[in-house]
Amino acid sequence: MTSCSSLVEKYAATAPRGRALELGAGRGRDSRYLARLGFRVLAIDKNSQPPPEETLKSHFETLRQNFLEFNMGEARYQLILAINSLHFYQKEFPEMVERIKRALMPGGRLIMSLITRTVRQEKGKESDLHSYPPQFQPATAAELVYVFSGFLIQHAKEVEDTDKPHSRVDFLHIHTILEFVADKNEKEGGKE
Repeated sequence: MTSCSSLVEKYAATAPRGRALELGAGRGRDSRYLARLGFRVLAIDKNSQPPPEETLKSHFETLRQNFLEFNMGEARYQLILAINSLHFYQKEFPEMVERIKRALMPGGRLIMSLITRTVRQEKGKESDLHSYPPQFQPATAAELVYVFSGFLIQHAKEVEDTDKPHSRVDFLHIHTILEFVADKNEKEGGKE
């Protein structure tokens, strides 16, 4: 079992080292992985997080705050993670995307995943628990590629994932997740 999400494991190892920001860090699993890789990590979540292991403290800081209220600044981070966190903020999503684009340093990487649909599967029957409304933009890989024009797109794909922590013997939650990884253009700061 990996110590972080598979998307982070695959794409963080090749990202340029430096400052990393995780939006919606939860328990800090991915942030700890980044700290072990040598990133200086700021993990933000509105809920409390356990403190990092003693050996990671010099590379790891937690901030208990809603990341919508956090000032990301400009060109501060080599890596920004938003793993299954931004889809909770449909109304604020376009603004958050612009803030993320500004906060990435030239050559920096964004690793993001969004849950776009959740289905409950019970005894061979499926029912939508939630699908995000059409006004939630971007909702597809193609739309994210468009929104991040000028970035080098490393990965943009929808995948299905069974939510094991929420699953029981009698039913499963199956999520459609939009995975997205993009690098900000080094020369022009991500603009064409």
